[in-house]
Amino acid sequence: MTRADEQVAAARANLLEAETSVLHAFASMRASLNRLEEENRQLRQESLKQQNKVYTEQEFAAELKVSPEHLARLRKRGEIEPLNVGGLIRYSSATHLARLEEIFAEKPVRTKLRRIS
Repeated sequence: MTRADEQVAAARANLLEAETSVLHAFASMRASLNRLEEENRQLRQESLKQQNKVYTEQEFAAELKVSPEHLARLRKRGEIEPLNVGGLIRYSSATHLARLEEIFAEKPVRTKLRRIS
C-alpha cells in the first residue's frame, strides 16, 4: 500500500467518523426540539387556563361590543353553544372567543366595478 493509498484510507475513515458524529448530533437536536415543542405546548395550555374568564351573556356582549340580544339570537340559531352552569347561560373566553371572532369577522366588501373604455 502506497503512502497515497494510506492517506485516502485515513481520509475515508475520518469522513465516516464525521458522518456518524453528524448523525448523532442531528438525532440529539431532534430530541431536544421535540422536548422544547412539548414544553411550549404545555406552557400555552397553562397560559390559556390562567387567562380563561367566564362571563354572563350581558358581560360577554359588553366585552364584544354587541347587544345581549344579538348573542341570544346567535345562541338560539345554534351558531354558538354557551356553557350551562347551574342552569345559567355563561360564556368562556377560552372556548367562545375564537368562534365569535369568526362570526363577527368583517366580510370582504363586494363592489360592482364598471369597465372604463
